[in-house]
Amino acid sequence: MRLFVSNHKINLLVIFFYLTFTSLPRAEIVTEIDIVGNKRISSETIKMFANVSLNDDLSENDLNIILKKLYDTNFFDLVSVKITNKKLSIIVKENPVIQNIDFRGIKAQKILEGLKKNTTLKSRSSFNEILLEKDKNEIKIFLKDLGYYFSKIEKKI
Repeated sequence: MRLFVSNHKINLLVIFFYLTFTSLPRAEIVTEIDIVGNKRISSETIKMFANVSLNDDLSENDLNIILKKLYDTNFFDLVSVKITNKKLSIIVKENPVIQNIDFRGIKAQKILEGLKKNTTLKSRSSFNEILLEKDKNEIKIFLKDLGYYFSKIEKKI
């Protein structure tokens, strides 16, 4: 029994040291930043949104923060961030721009103003499918509150 406890303690120590030293945050100093896929948004603007510059010491956690910051702008559909040989690569796919939002079938100006006030997506902003679904739900609630229980909402892109 005593031998089993000793082996158990040794195993626990080995696991502890393994987890301690393998989970140390690995950081790398960035000497080059490469941004790919941007058309409308300049590389400098993307760097500003990501809050990153040359000679930054970036860890995996920092890369996750950069990814979150870029997604939070709602300008990008897809974002990929990685460091290879001290080179930070940011690959983006931009969301399309909304040219115009048109509400049809509603003639009352007061209702139209209320709808426009309650929507997140606006003309000249970046299109985002999640925000569109949120706006559709907000419009349904707004119209239901006004007594339009059977309103139909269609999106045309």
